[in-house]
Amino acid sequence: MKILLFLSFITLNIMAAEITVNELEYGNCWVQSLDGQFKLVDFVNNKNVILNQSEFENQTASVHCSASGLRLVISKNNICEWFQYEGSSWELMSSGPMMKEDHEVFCHGRVEGEFIGKVKDESTLIKIEQEIENVEYENVYGEYFKFKINEIDKEKLTEIIGDLDENAFQHPVGEFHLLGEF
Repeated sequence: MKILLFLSFITLNIMAAEITVNELEYGNCWVQSLDGQFKLVDFVNNKNVILNQSEFENQTASVHCSASGLRLVISKNNICEWFQYEGSSWELMSSGPMMKEDHEVFCHGRVEGEFIGKVKDESTLIKIEQEIENVEYENVYGEYFKFKINEIDKEKLTEIIGDLDENAFQHPVGEFHLLGEF
């Protein structure tokens, strides 16, 4: 009888091993790191994925969770890439240079060669067209325009209208979790 009780006690202790799960964005996603693997659960899109640490050689990997679900975020060599799990593989959503405000781990990236600036009036647009060859622009909201230009023309445009902001990729508001810097 004592042996049976002892074996039951050992079995209960083994079954009661602690498992740490990181909950993100009010429980929309879960992340568990265990023995070089990451178990990811996306309750928004009813998906779960297992990633191996070896898949991220020389990269920084994190996950982002929002009301839109789980995203994989990779940064390497000043490039920020966002992926969404579709079917049985990760599909690229956005890829671009990191912004000045980006952190190596938690990045959003920007559209290369696109900037946002405020144009006060029509005469300013005419001046831009006269002084900058092949400038492309479109009105995005009120006085704010999106410009597609190279770095040399960026300086000219800044002289004409003042401050320019980088055109950031738009990702949902949510919570980041660092998987690691490998």
